[in-house]
Amino acid sequence: MGDYHGEMNSGNYLKWVQNQSIPNLPPKSVVVLDNAPYHNVQLNRPPSSNAKKDTMKEWLDSRGQQYSSKETKIELYEKIRRHKEARYLDFSDEEMYA
Repeated sequence: MGDYHGEMNSGNYLKWVQNQSIPNLPPKSVVVLDNAPYHNVQLNRPPSSNAKKDTMKEWLDSRGQQYSSKETKIELYEKIRRHKEARYLDFSDEEMYA
C-alpha cells in the first residue's frame, strides 16, 4: 500500500468515516486514531486576532458572552482568548464516533 497522506485531507477523511468506516463497524467497536492533522479537525474554531469585528461578536454571542458595543477589536479578542477554553473545542472525530 502506498503513502496516501498526500491525498488525504479533512474533507476526504470525514467522507470516508461517514460512508465507509462507521457503517461497517461492528457494535461496541473501539476506534484508535493517530494524530494525523485530518483526524483532528476543530469545529467552531474561535476567531483569530485577524478576524473581523463582527465575526468576533458573533462568536461571543454564540457563547452568551457579554460585551459593550464600544469595545475595540483588541478588547473583543481578549475576551475571546479568555473564553476559548477546552469546553468549546469540538473535534469532528469525537462526534462522529460517539
